[in-house]
Parts: sequence; structure tokens; C-alpha cells
Amino acid sequence: MNYLTSLVKWAVILSLALITYSISWAQVVYTTVSKDQGIDHSMYSKIQGSPYFYEVWQKAKIIDPKGDTYNEIALNYNGFTKQLELKKDEIIKPLADGTFLKVFVQGEYSNESFLKYIHPAFGNSIVCVSYDGKHIKLIKKFEVNLQESGTHMPGYPSGFNKFVRRLEYYLMANDNVYPISLRKKKVIKVLGHDSEIEQYLKDQNFTLKTEDELIQLLKYYEANLFQ
Repeated sequence: MNYLTSLVKWAVILSLALITYSISWAQVVYTTVSKDQGIDHSMYSKIQGSPYFYEVWQKAKIIDPKGDTYNEIALNYNGFTKQLELKKDEIIKPLADGTFLKVFVQGEYSNESFLKYIHPAFGNSIVCVSYDGKHIKLIKKFEVNLQESGTHMPGYPSGFNKFVRRLEYYLMANDNVYPISLRKKKVIKVLGHDSEIEQYLKDQNFTLKTEDELIQLLKYYEANLFQ
């Protein structure tokens, strides 16, 4: 009994130590890569829609310029402020410029990552890479604007009551960027190999109206058709 009691005691101590370390580590990460001041998002409650890329905040891995990594950070991309934002204890802070090289989303959207300066065509915008192949990449650029309706809200500019979301798709290959949409003709025009791709889409019963189908096509293209 004494042995079991001692074992339980040490297990509890170790658990508390790990929890304390985890909290301390998370606080260091949050302080290191985020801006000092939090964001007041109270005005968002008066605006229809959401400015965020993900409906639910995602866990992410942040790689800083030194190569250090920070895991399990609650993160989302704000298309209105055009910033990656971190969330801890219901406090939201933007990811400070110059503190990250790349951000990898973990969990449900683990194929996606965010980065800047991927190509001059995007300037210093943060973009999302949904497919990061050896020869070709699928890139998403997400922006949000405020739309006026003519209705005045006290304390805010007249008519700012709706977030309008815009999601653009691009393919990047051979250091070139091509705007596309989730339409078969648009994609084939960029990739070429019309007959081979048409046959693949027919075999797979794909219409290319979803991002998942497009990613599967890009994998097939890289493995079998890319030159």
C-alpha cells in the first residue's frame, strides 16, 4: 500500500509539473511571436458574417526565422486585417511580422500552410498553400471587405454591417503563377494534357468543382504528366 501511495504521489507531482511546463511554454510562445497588444474584436459582433478563414480556430505549428518550432498554437487567418492571429484564453493577438517563416496547420486541415513572399505576384500578402507539390502548388488568397448597406450603426461608419469574403485560387509551376477557378476548363487550360486529364476525370467521376478533387488531380498530374 505504501508503494502504491508513493507511486500515485509521484505521478500526481509529475503531471502537475508537465502541466506547469506546458502553460509556461505556451505563454513564452504567445509572447515571443505575437504583438504586445491584443485585438478588440467587439465590433465584429455588429457585423454579419466572419472575417476568418476557418470557421473553427485551428491548431498550428509556427516555424520562426531561426528554425525554432512552436506546436499546438490556436491560430486563424483574418482576411479583413490580412494577418494571422493567435488565440489564448479568449485573447486574440496578431502574429508579429518577421516572427515566422511558415505556419503549418495541424489536424483537419493538415495539408495547408501559410506563408509570405512565396512569389512576387502576391507581394507581401499572406497566402494559403493547399497543395505543396514538388513541381506545382495550389495557392489560395483570402480577402474580406466590409459592405455598406446604408444602415447607420452608432459608433461605427455608416453601413459597415457585412463581411464580404473573396477566395481566389492560383496554380504555381515553373516559377509562374496562373489564376484559376474550380472549373474543369480553367484548370486544363493551365495544365495542358487535355485528353489524359479528361480521361482521368472520367475514370474518377470528378467534375473539379471541389478543392479535394483538384488536389487529387494535381497529385496525378505530378506523378504521371508533369514534364
